[in-house]
Amino acid sequence: MGEIFELYRTPVFRMAVSRVRDRDIALDITQETFIKGFRAIGKFSGRASLLTWLCQIAINLTIDHHRRGKRRPVRLDEFLRPGNQERSTGAVPMDERGPGPSTSPDPVGEASGRELRERLEEALEQLSEKHREIFILNAFQGLSYKEMAETLGISIGTVMSRLFYARKKLQSILGAFKPA
Repeated sequence: MGEIFELYRTPVFRMAVSRVRDRDIALDITQETFIKGFRAIGKFSGRASLLTWLCQIAINLTIDHHRRGKRRPVRLDEFLRPGNQERSTGAVPMDERGPGPSTSPDPVGEASGRELRERLEEALEQLSEKHREIFILNAFQGLSYKEMAETLGISIGTVMSRLFYARKKLQSILGAFKPA
């Protein structure tokens, strides 16, 4: 069972954090997902992958969380933490140095990156929950269309449509953005 946890904890955590946008709550949901999954392993039919099944449990837990509380703003640093890049997504952590004084030889480039991250977070807030979720799963977690469809229980066509409209909306929101 420990091997299953080690193999799937990061993708399950990313699914949770993409929905609740709070690292601590996402960690709790991840833990609860595996507890529920281990208790219900006899109900796993094998029609979908084990990861998809676990992510569906996590989604249900995040829905329960949203029913009890309020939404938080999107924070991209939750998705781009160093060491949480198991999948090759092409996403690069915004700042791998951590807190403290900057040692960057390019303070203008660093400021532009910070400004871009803030603008993207604001733009993601303007998307519907469904569009934001699809965009985050694809852009920051690197899930394929098939994986997103299985995880969310929707068709690949719906994934493609939501991703198209999410990108289109983000493009219109960020279209005028010019870094300093």
